[in-house]
Amino acid sequence: MVVNAAKKAEAAYPWRGTVRAAAMALALGWGLAAQGSHAAVPASVSYQGQLTQPGGGPLAGPVQLQFRLYDAATGGSALWEETHPAVALATGVFSVQLGSIAPLALPFDQPYYLGVSVNGAAELAPRMPLSSAPYALSAKTVADGAVTAAKIGQVCAVGETLLQTATGWACGAATGPQGPAGPVGAAGPIGPAGPTGAAGVRALIATAAEAVGANCATGGTRVQGGSDANSNGVLDAGEVSATAYVCNGAQGPQGPAGPQGPAGPAGGGAGNLVHGCFSVGQAGSGTGYTVAYDGGTGQHQITFTTAFASAGYTLVLDARAAPTGRARAVHPVAKAAGAVTLALGWLDSAETAQPVCFIAAQ
Repeated sequence: MVVNAAKKAEAAYPWRGTVRAAAMALALGWGLAAQGSHAAVPASVSYQGQLTQPGGGPLAGPVQLQFRLYDAATGGSALWEETHPAVALATGVFSVQLGSIAPLALPFDQPYYLGVSVNGAAELAPRMPLSSAPYALSAKTVADGAVTAAKIGQVCAVGETLLQTATGWACGAATGPQGPAGPVGAAGPIGPAGPTGAAGVRALIATAAEAVGANCATGGTRVQGGSDANSNGVLDAGEVSATAYVCNGAQGPQGPAGPQGPAGPAGGGAGNLVHGCFSVGQAGSGTGYTVAYDGGTGQHQITFTTAFASAGYTLVLDARAAPTGRARAVHPVAKAAGAVTLALGWLDSAETAQPVCFIAAQ
């Protein structure tokens, strides 16, 4: 085992010598000099200091230095001592090996204090306590092979260290306490763009007229929605996922008859007038006309026995539904001098058609 240790310290020590009646200052330092194998550890301590004049200048040498070790800071008897008769000084600095004259036959298992005197004068005060380096001399008393795993009592794995716990010693991670969080690093570069995702599916809505029936008692509009799975832009029957109905409101009651209008001006000459009524969905006839019914279109055609001079005649129509008596839409889809074709509006589910009446005049 090789041990190198040294320590240097400086302090002011007042003293009065027998050669000169003057105050001097001594700055002291020491260290352990131990080198080589266990069998040849040198039992000596390296000691350095500086002697100065009262004004601060270095003292000239050589000088006699006497050293003593005590087990107390004051009083007591010296446990070891040796004298260096002629120590050279370089700008007041000296260096000696304690134990080079008188072996340091001490166990170094307790605190020791070093006393120094110069040229036979009184010992400088206070005594200097030895620090830990000289106590390494006690390590040479450990016999080779004396430290075993059984005596340690705990063998740690690689990467672990022996830690003291509340109940004894245990192996643990060879790490210190968690340090403070470091500063936030700079933002990294922007990553590459990801691949293009799959095309989404469009949602479609389709509307259509809803006939009178169970879904809408008065008819209305059918609204259907779904996804365009085949991307043809049309909501096919197999793509419908939801259906709703917007129904017409019920027919309101018939309003009161309006007041009689003023009489029209007298005609300028003889005219032609045809009027009558016919049952819905049937053929019929009357004075001056016949009625034909087309079951495919649901339309009626009135043919006048005597045609009007032109198609510019006046046609008044009245169609109603039972039992409410509400007015039913009716309008000509074709009008000629000799005939007119009529189309009728819708009926509620509980209504029936009343006869249609007309007046044609020219």
